[in-house]
Amino acid sequence: MYKAAFVAVLVLICGCTNNNYDNVSPTTLTIYPVYGGECTVNEACTVEVAEAYGGSEPYTFQSDSYATGAPPMGMIVSMDGTLTGTPTMEGDYEFGVCVTDATSTSECTQTEVTIAPDNSASAIIDSLTCAFINSNTYGNAKEYNFRITASGTASGPVGAEIYVSGDMRGENSVIPTTVIDSWTGASELQLAARGSGNPQITGWSITGVNDITDYFGGALSPWDTFEVHVYVFINDGLAASDYATVTCVRQ
Repeated sequence: MYKAAFVAVLVLICGCTNNNYDNVSPTTLTIYPVYGGECTVNEACTVEVAEAYGGSEPYTFQSDSYATGAPPMGMIVSMDGTLTGTPTMEGDYEFGVCVTDATSTSECTQTEVTIAPDNSASAIIDSLTCAFINSNTYGNAKEYNFRITASGTASGPVGAEIYVSGDMRGENSVIPTTVIDSWTGASELQLAARGSGNPQITGWSITGVNDITDYFGGALSPWDTFEVHVYVFINDGLAASDYATVTCVRQ
């Protein structure tokens, strides 16, 4: 009888039996850092940086303004223990995080996160011109020479290359729009080293001369208009980064 009463008192005091000592909840508020989080420059990101146990829920997290280091620029510690925002600088960041429970008890720790560089790349066509150079007549054929120049800007990681391709299309009232010449080439540009964790913004340009021939009295009627279509790619990708068109005026 006395033994049974002792066991009952023990259960009331500690809330446990011989089989569940491991399930006892801690009473002291404790905060733990969560490592391994990674975000990328210029990309929106949310990553967990701290967890809390014990104390009295709910928990509220915030940056520790007295600790060494600070969260990455563009990001803040949210109330749920996550780091959220859009980082602007790459690097490894160590900073302080605090948690406060329902009884206003607070604990702090140091945590860290890695911000990876922005390796995305893109190219934009800012200008596309088609300038008439000259024309030459050979029997029943007349050759037109045009200088096509495309230029623009690009951004991307070190070593990214710009490829430009295009075609010239002829059109008249009899024959529908037809590709009569095409060309492709890689600009000499390779993006220079990045600075301050951001992709390098670099200007690019490429020029080509197209010889277009009209056949008079043959199967093809003279073209009324010439139109140049230009596409720009990054690293010879399958999808064009940008596209532009211009009409060539012959004289």
